[in-house]
Amino acid sequence: RGADAVVVAGRARDAAAATLDAVLLAKAMSTLADAQRVEGKDLDVARANALESVRLLRATPGAPREELAAALNNLGLVLFDAGDLDAGIATTEEAIAINKELGKEGGYKAMFDLHNLGQIERTAGRLDAAEGHAREALAIVDRLAGTSHPHRASVLGSLALIKRAKKEFAAGEQFEREALKVLLDAGRGASPDAGIAWLNLASLLRDQDKLPEAIDAGREAVKVLDGVPGQDPWLRAAARMSLGRALTASKRF
Repeated sequence: RGADAVVVAGRARDAAAATLDAVLLAKAMSTLADAQRVEGKDLDVARANALESVRLLRATPGAPREELAAALNNLGLVLFDAGDLDAGIATTEEAIAINKELGKEGGYKAMFDLHNLGQIERTAGRLDAAEGHAREALAIVDRLAGTSHPHRASVLGSLALIKRAKKEFAAGEQFEREALKVLLDAGRGASPDAGIAWLNLASLLRDQDKLPEAIDAGREAVKVLDGVPGQDPWLRAAARMSLGRALTASKRF
C-alpha cells in the first residue's frame, strides 16, 4: 500500500516540522523518502528528501549516529533505484562503517545494510563483493532470527540472483528453493515475495534447460502475483515474460 504509506509519512514529516526538532524531522523525512521510493512514482523527490534527512543529521550537534546510519541506508536504496550505483554503494558503505563504529555490526539493522549493499553491488557487476556481503547478512539473520524467518528468504533470494549472475545456476536454484521453503513454512506462500521467488526460480530452471519445471514455476509465479490485490503490474508482466520464455524454449510457441 505504497500510496497510503506516502500519505502517512507526509503527515509525520509535517508534524515533525512543527516541533522544530531537527532529528525528528530528519527521521520523518527519511521515512517519507523510503515510502516514495517504494511507491516509485517520483524518485527525484524521494532523493531530495533522503538527501535532506542526511544533511540535517550531519548538521545537528549531538544527532544520534545510529539515526544517520539508518538515513544513509535509505538514501543508498533511493540512489540504487535511481540508477546511481556508485553513489548508492558509497552511501551504504558509510552506513555500515557507522554500525561498526558503534559496535553494532552484528545487529539487525546492520543486516539490512549488508543485504542492500549486496543488491547494489550485484547490479553494478561486483559479484564477489555482493556474495560476501549477502552471506554476512544471512549469518546475522540466522543468529538473531533463526532459519525460519521471512527476512532469511529475502537474503537467500539475493544470493540466488548473485549466483545466477555468476552463471552458477545450480547453486542459485538451491538458494531460491530454500527461500521458497522458508516462505511456504511461514505461511507466506501467497505473498509477493513468494511470487518473486517463483519467478526467479523459473529463470534459474530455464538456464539449466529444466524446462518442464521452469514452466511449472512460471505458472506458479503468475498465479501468486495475479492473486495479490494491487500488485505492481511490472512484476505481473515479468512473471508472464518468464513463463513465456520457458514455453518458447520448450518450442510450445
